[in-house]
Amino acid sequence: MYSIEPFLAAVSGQDTYLDTAFENHISQLRQNLIQEYHRTQSKLKNTVLAQDGFWADRSFPVLSILSPAMISHEGNIEYPGDPVCLYAGISKMIAGVLPSFQYPFSDQDQYLTHCPQLGHLPDLPYRLAQGNSTKRSIDQSWDKLNTDQTVFDPRAWNAESRQQLRELLTWQKPVIVMISSVSCAHRYALAIAREIKSVLPDTVVIMGGRHADETVSFDKKSNLVSYSYSSTLRSILDGRSTPDVDFIISRDGAYCLDFLMKSLSLAYDPDQGRIDPAHIEPALRYMAANYGDVRGQSLITWLSPQGPKAILFRGARYTLSEVPHSYYAFAIRAHFPIFMDDSGAVMRTAHVLTTDACPYQCSFCSEGIGVMGRMNKLSRTPADTMITRLKELADFGAQAVFFDDSVMFGGNMAAMRDFSVQLTALKTRLRREGPAALFTQEGFQTEQGAANLSDMQWGAQLTGEFLSTFQDEAQGRDMLSVMAQAGCTYVYFGIESLAETVISRIHKHRDAGAKMRWIDKIRTSLRLVKSAGIQVGSAVLFGLDGENRDTIDETIDGVAVLIREGLLDLASPNIMTYHPGTEITRMHQMENQLDYHSDSHDVRPPYSYFEQAFPGVVSKHLSEDDIWYIHDRTSAQWGTVRNSNETTRYEEDNNGNV
Repeated sequence: MYSIEPFLAAVSGQDTYLDTAFENHISQLRQNLIQEYHRTQSKLKNTVLAQDGFWADRSFPVLSILSPAMISHEGNIEYPGDPVCLYAGISKMIAGVLPSFQYPFSDQDQYLTHCPQLGHLPDLPYRLAQGNSTKRSIDQSWDKLNTDQTVFDPRAWNAESRQQLRELLTWQKPVIVMISSVSCAHRYALAIAREIKSVLPDTVVIMGGRHADETVSFDKKSNLVSYSYSSTLRSILDGRSTPDVDFIISRDGAYCLDFLMKSLSLAYDPDQGRIDPAHIEPALRYMAANYGDVRGQSLITWLSPQGPKAILFRGARYTLSEVPHSYYAFAIRAHFPIFMDDSGAVMRTAHVLTTDACPYQCSFCSEGIGVMGRMNKLSRTPADTMITRLKELADFGAQAVFFDDSVMFGGNMAAMRDFSVQLTALKTRLRREGPAALFTQEGFQTEQGAANLSDMQWGAQLTGEFLSTFQDEAQGRDMLSVMAQAGCTYVYFGIESLAETVISRIHKHRDAGAKMRWIDKIRTSLRLVKSAGIQVGSAVLFGLDGENRDTIDETIDGVAVLIREGLLDLASPNIMTYHPGTEITRMHQMENQLDYHSDSHDVRPPYSYFEQAFPGVVSKHLSEDDIWYIHDRTSAQWGTVRNSNETTRYEEDNNGNV
């Protein structure tokens, strides 16, 4: 573990700002921009033209990228979803930019000088015209694009997507690029950063996402910021990666990114068309001194010429109701084939979040509160917030919704029931009176939006114990009945393993050794869900503590029985991989061995048949023969119920590099 003291603990008014030269520079630059804005307005009687013309001069291009988690030469990735974590992470920043476009230099304008070129939210015709392709159609100048068109979302990293990125960079010339990455995608995030720097060396690259959250932390006792072996910064310092990433954001990133973008905007040099490196630290200090009340707990890290530096934010907590939802600035493209309309067509599916962590602490999981530190939720009336958001999503074209939380509403039964009851009542009114009669009254923008919600299906993730242990069977059956009435057609949860000797070691079978075996909990939960007429999918995880061929067979055969009994509609086999921040990674002493940085990693079958499975980061309890065995036996025993990852492929050049 590598640790440093924070360069700055940002609290507004508590940092003494001494760089008067920079402060005068900002003041003069602002005055010049204001004068230019007024001159433009006086020259052009058309206010819209004046505003657009000035916007092109005041703003600079930015680009957001979701790092893919796999390599494929076909680009045909099964069950593609929308990058909601990327969307959620940058939406607060986008909301902060919009007043700069709409009301330049007014009290609502949050930027002092220049600002990112994010001026238009996508309108309804644009949103509704999008299919399931992640490629954005761009047919106009960059300063006229909407926010959805400033995202590059490759579903695989290969020669084709690399060329697409290079063409986009050459045309757009972004001043700042933001990359979101989970751990299994980090090697490709570094490769993307390398491509960016090879085309545009002066572009500032910001990295965020789950990998940064897991690998950068602040210890209150030592007052040190620490970087694990797998962290972006540590891999650069050790020489395992080239220094192509300029800033890393971790933990509560929404307000933190907003702060960083405003700081970098102060350092923008319009004559050079880039961020002036000499002005970056003065800008950060200026913002911390004057606007340092950044909400949430977060860190900004960068590698300065003097070495690694970090800014620590320990602001007030915020709820997810206080930041824009994931589709605020982006179109819904996902089509999840578990949701089908009466004609058999796959429904457009919005992925939503009600929390940003899981309340449980399973030893293998990177989403647990033990890894993330704490869990941000919706407001004190989460059901009300979600109903309001569903109306807007329905207007945006959503026909179905999947709750991507590890546990819906963080396991808050009252919120789940309240949401389901409210949604049922709203659907009943719309069906009784008709969408045309009620859409305005009920808060929809369009009649079609009201119709979409009237027929909306939805699904959620729960846990096996939540339905069978944390409440009695009657309560579970009643809850599922209420959910089904509200349109819930799919529930997904983790079986993980059906071997008692394995499941008892991972903090998931919470009363292991008590009266109820894990298989009994799972069977009870599945029967409850199926009795409500709801489809069930489940994840099965191989390679946990205590795993061997006998326990592998016990799980595969046990799941096969559940399938034959009609209790499982979908079963997804997975290989346990070591995430940097999890308990099992520490237990197995793998913290300093994980390779999430080498872009030439050998991703081949059988690893490529499983999501996130790479040699060097999979469970030490599994050999390559074991992984082949799991692939072959689950395919044979589970049949069409098995969710296969076989669309994932890999390709090599003549030197054998992926």
